[in-house]
Formats: sequence, structure tokens, C-alpha cells
Amino acid sequence: MARKDFDEYFYKISKQFNELNNALQELSEEVNSGMYEPERLEQLKATIAPVKSSFDTLNYIRYLLDKPTRKSKHARYNGQNKKVIERTKYLSMEEVVKNNQTVINSIKR
Repeated sequence: MARKDFDEYFYKISKQFNELNNALQELSEEVNSGMYEPERLEQLKATIAPVKSSFDTLNYIRYLLDKPTRKSKHARYNGQNKKVIERTKYLSMEEVVKNNQTVINSIKR
């Protein structure tokens, strides 16, 4: 997959994710006004969780692809991408390896 293909894919997924967030926000407002019960909102949030996880993964991959190779530019780049880093900190290589090892260890026992 070429970088332009990834960027096109990411753009489409981002657009859909934003639409999904807007719909969820509208539903949240309707729940607050009493039109729907809160359980329905919680069910939808649980349904949306895999989509959010996929989007966060793609967002972190994009962050890694755009990361400069010079170490002197890392601090500035990280400063520009604080939101991405905060939102996807559980996707760092160390965290993913640690979580994967926990799953592997639990299966072996």
C-alpha cells in the first residue's frame, strides 16, 4: 500500500468517525432531554468501541509514519501531536507488547 492510499483510507475513515461522533453527541443530548433512556446510549457506546479502537490505531500509525527521523525534531513534532499521543498512549509499542505478553501468559497457564 502506497502512502497516498493510506492517506486516502485514513481520510475516509476519519470522516466517518467524525460523523459517528456527531451522531453520538446528538443522541447524548436527546438522552439528557429525556427522549431516550440512558441504557440505549450505553449500548451504542459499547457498539462503537471497536470503531473507535480501529480509528485510534490508524491515527497512531499515521503519527508514526509522519514522525521525523531526526531526533532533534522529535520534541517539536510531539508537541504538535499532543492530542494524538494522549489519545493513543495505550498503543505505544511498549504498551502493546506488554498487553500481548499478558494475554500470552494467561493462555499458557
